[in-house]
Amino acid sequence: MAKGKARQPGFFGRRVRLSTLCLTTVALFDLVTTMVLLGRGMEEGNPLFAWLLGYGPQVFVGAKVVFLAGPILILEFVRMRSPRSAEQGTWLAFLAYAGLYGAHLMQIRG
Repeated sequence: MAKGKARQPGFFGRRVRLSTLCLTTVALFDLVTTMVLLGRGMEEGNPLFAWLLGYGPQVFVGAKVVFLAGPILILEFVRMRSPRSAEQGTWLAFLAYAGLYGAHLMQIRG
């Protein structure tokens, strides 16, 4: 075995960070509550996703997943080069998403 720097795990061999788990969790809660509220007759507030909903719930859910997975994959790629920046960015994204999600739920509640 050669001596030297220990080999770092590849992109898919890394453990999931709490920040990524929190961001994914709030996004999934958003998706589930959106689907429940749509089923109860409410409308999608985001014009892009309202348009996508016109193509059916499968397209809507697929787009939501892509719009979540894309940025998370970018953040995780950045994490390999700049872990601190990626961690800060992920927490910032989580706080922004959670804040908007909570504000929208409060608005719906009246």
